[in-house]
Amino acid sequence: MEELVRHVAAEAGADEETVRRAIGTLLAFVHENAEEADAQALFEQVPEAAALAEEGAVQAADAGGGSGLMGMLGGMLGGNMGAAMRTLERLQGLGLDTGQIGAIGKALFRHLKSEADEELVQRILDDLAGKVPMLDRFL
Repeated sequence: MEELVRHVAAEAGADEETVRRAIGTLLAFVHENAEEADAQALFEQVPEAAALAEEGAVQAADAGGGSGLMGMLGGMLGGNMGAAMRTLERLQGLGLDTGQIGAIGKALFRHLKSEADEELVQRILDDLAGKVPMLDRFL
């Protein structure tokens, strides 16, 4: 994962610590919103991703529900859409713009496809995209 962080940081034009936190945030979103069995299988196949997801979940808990417009909207929407809005707010709170978020998300899932069962990763992506419209712009 560290090589992924370095590569994505260069690609997205962000520092490595920001990219590491963004990846953790995205993986925590996957853990909380993908089908449980699929998320579990992914994290068993890529243990480094599980560790980053845990870091992302801790960061999310420390951040609370989000006080900005996206966090408030996410709170009103609830469910997967609300979680996606809060995740987007957290990523923007790291100083990332939507282009950088998309670059990080897409690079992360390309990497996951190379490390885990590609069909499993695609199933997770399809599942999340079905729950959250326009998510495919970022993953």
